[in-house]
Amino acid sequence: MSLQTPRINVISSQSPQWRASSSERNISNPYNLAIPPQYHRRLTANSLTRETTKVPTINSSYVSAVPTAPEKAVLVAERPLGIYTSNSKSRSTIFSYHQATPYEPLPRKKRCAPSVDDRILAVSVTLTLALFLAIVIPLAAILPQKMIAPLPVSVLIPMYFKPEMGSWNRLHEAAIRYPETTFTVIINPNNGPGSTVWPTAEYIDAIESLHKYENIRTLGYIDTDGGKRDNATIRQEIAIYAGWHNVSTGLTLSGIYFDRTPHKDQGHAKAYLQNISATVRHSEGFGAQAFVAQNPGRVPDEGLMVYKPNVTVVFEGAYADMPGQMALHEMLRALKDGRENMAMLLHSVPNVLGRTGLRKIVDDVRRDVEWFTPFGWKGHEVHPSITPIHTFINHVAKFQVCDPSSIVYLPEPRCMGASVHSVTNSRIPLLPSLIDICSIAKHPDLQFLVIFNPNSGPGAAPWWPNADYIREIPRLNALPNVKTLGYICATYCKRSLDAALDDIEIYGARGRNDVHQGIDGVFVDETVNLYSHEAKNWLDAVDRKVAHSLGHIKSPIVIHNPGTAVNAALSNPGPDITVVVETSFKHFMTREYQEWLATSPYGRLRAAYMVHSVPEGEVKRLTLSLRERAGYLFITSASAGFYESFGSSWTGFVDTMAEG
Repeated sequence: MSLQTPRINVISSQSPQWRASSSERNISNPYNLAIPPQYHRRLTANSLTRETTKVPTINSSYVSAVPTAPEKAVLVAERPLGIYTSNSKSRSTIFSYHQATPYEPLPRKKRCAPSVDDRILAVSVTLTLALFLAIVIPLAAILPQKMIAPLPVSVLIPMYFKPEMGSWNRLHEAAIRYPETTFTVIINPNNGPGSTVWPTAEYIDAIESLHKYENIRTLGYIDTDGGKRDNATIRQEIAIYAGWHNVSTGLTLSGIYFDRTPHKDQGHAKAYLQNISATVRHSEGFGAQAFVAQNPGRVPDEGLMVYKPNVTVVFEGAYADMPGQMALHEMLRALKDGRENMAMLLHSVPNVLGRTGLRKIVDDVRRDVEWFTPFGWKGHEVHPSITPIHTFINHVAKFQVCDPSSIVYLPEPRCMGASVHSVTNSRIPLLPSLIDICSIAKHPDLQFLVIFNPNSGPGAAPWWPNADYIREIPRLNALPNVKTLGYICATYCKRSLDAALDDIEIYGARGRNDVHQGIDGVFVDETVNLYSHEAKNWLDAVDRKVAHSLGHIKSPIVIHNPGTAVNAALSNPGPDITVVVETSFKHFMTREYQEWLATSPYGRLRAAYMVHSVPEGEVKRLTLSLRERAGYLFITSASAGFYESFGSSWTGFVDTMAEG
């Protein structure tokens, strides 16, 4: 990151090298997945040159050969010329020259095959088709199912329990692991929205966290009691859910899940369902396309499907009562809707089924039902957590992209890459350029600041937009314990201020145009540690620009990285965080370095330490010690490429940071 600052030697008579050399620190690109194309190609002496053909001029001695005209020639039109009138369309006509020959042409060979009897031809075709079907049909039955793309299955999750004590964490993990799978979550604060205008604080935080994931849809729960609850009460509860949008856009639900709806088309049942469904779809506060789900718990009469709910639960019951594949198909035959509108809620699923049993359940119903959820809980009771469904999700999801050792890489051509900071009780780790999504999700109470660096800054065309960043930044932003920061380089305040401000504006504009691509702050690399009027003005202008360009978010973060202790004049007011240590373990442990570090004007809450080349056995002890001195830490056993990969100490470092 920041290079050696020669003027540091003025402060110490012993002239120690406070910062590691550039070779030690290895500030090369931590991202290797996407490399920007070269803008120019040099022509070397060995490069092949393209031969050019000389074009004769009028005065050139070069004379092209002129063919001798034949003695006899005719002009033949390949197609007859039509009479052209003002009303006719022009038709192109092709002309060619043919030289007449005095010799008679040879007779043309006949190419017609002998005639075939129609009966023989019919028999041959019939036998061929029979042979083809005899081969293809058995193969279709024999070929393994994995060679056939399975029909998609969406996950319907009744979250009828409070988001306390980390009970919703498994849902966050599932959404991160399976970004291609849609999760529709039913929110039920109090057997409905409750009597208050907005939910409790714990629900507000939990719902806003869920809405950071693009693959999660939330629905509000309303019990119709078989159609016995009056329309006025139902409409009032719909209005409460819709009103959450006015409290915060992060609370906007996608629609309503109506439980225990009528299944018999008798009396006023049809009008009842049409009324409550229309209320949802015409209410402001559910987004552009309000989602309506109905749960009669069985296949309803066809007449009740007239108003076309998005999803209908056609079976809710115990595993022992689950209809077989053929029985389910017959049950749904009368309904006109497709599988994408059908759902099943299955409870009392035996744990002994294992993976094979769960896979068989899904395969048996996926032809007729897209929405599916099996639980281990019994009846209609409130279940304590999402744990019983987690194994099922592992098999339903289309892609299993994460395991305990999986890592998501973000490409970056050069300079410092993504770092991660974590803040729990003001304890924060700075992480390298690749983000271990699973480790972040494993510690939901440990807050991370992720610094990403597309191209020594925000990047520009033709390298940007970059598919890797476009995919991964929203995944990081969706994590409730992550804040993202964009990288810019100050080059010790010698870089053009306008160029630095332009980089910040680009980051801000991306977030304003697409909230999923937004950032929460800016990391300014290679800042100075010694005061000058010009440098202070340069840094203050950058800080003001961050506040202005990121004004659409709450409290944007600014981090400066001089990599060493700074003059006190730079800290007034200074950035939110300053990296005052960036060096090797050996250098950090020297008495001279510690004496110099003691001159830093920053207290623990505004200081960040980055220490590499730490012996494996010292990582935990050093982490426990330094987290009392700095609120932001990155400690790694890697001695080279430590911004390009996690060292073997990574898991232990994060676990230590998460300790109470």
